[in-house]
Amino acid sequence: TQTQIARQVTQLEQRASDLDSRAREAVRLGHRTLALSHLRLKRHIEGDVLAKRIQALQNIEHVVLQLQQAASDAQAVKAFAAGTQALRGLNQQTEAMDPQRVFDDWAEQASRAAEVQEVMQDSVADISEDFDEDELEAELDALVAAAEPPKTDEQKAAEDKDADMLADALTKVTIDNVPSAARPEIQATDHVKPIGNSDKAEKEPETEPDQEQVAIPAE
Repeated sequence: TQTQIARQVTQLEQRASDLDSRAREAVRLGHRTLALSHLRLKRHIEGDVLAKRIQALQNIEHVVLQLQQAASDAQAVKAFAAGTQALRGLNQQTEAMDPQRVFDDWAEQASRAAEVQEVMQDSVADISEDFDEDELEAELDALVAAAEPPKTDEQKAAEDKDADMLADALTKVTIDNVPSAARPEIQATDHVKPIGNSDKAEKEPETEPDQEQVAIPAE
């Protein structure tokens, strides 16, 4: 119905436009009576028929809008009803579980868990205090040694050779090779006796001329 009335309104508007064009053409041609006839019919269409069709179309559109609004309201009410039913069921389940008792039990269990955790931490601390740090260091050194690859005979021979060369060089170091500026200055006091025995020093043999001496440079 709404579509039919809308089509009729469009047709009436087109008919009124055509009558206006014909009246103008009749005036141009000097047909006054024909022009008045076209204007009367145009006025009748616009003032009576077209106006009623437009009013009917507006009424139908208003009804359609009301129906759409009612349908939307109905859907909203159904949604609220479904939500209310679901909330009622959840409330019943929650009330059946006694929320106050549940929260009290939760607080009690949480407190007990905290006490157990504290006891465990104290026990771990007591155990750690009983450990011997020296034994731990020794165990760690053993693990490090086990993780290192074993030395080959060539490596051991090279290390022994280096140790022998260092020991030989140290035996050739004498006090005469140290510059006087690098020697520590020792002063004898009433409380400190001079180091060494002068008589014994006189009897010590002199350094052989062919002995290799290693000089220690002064800093």
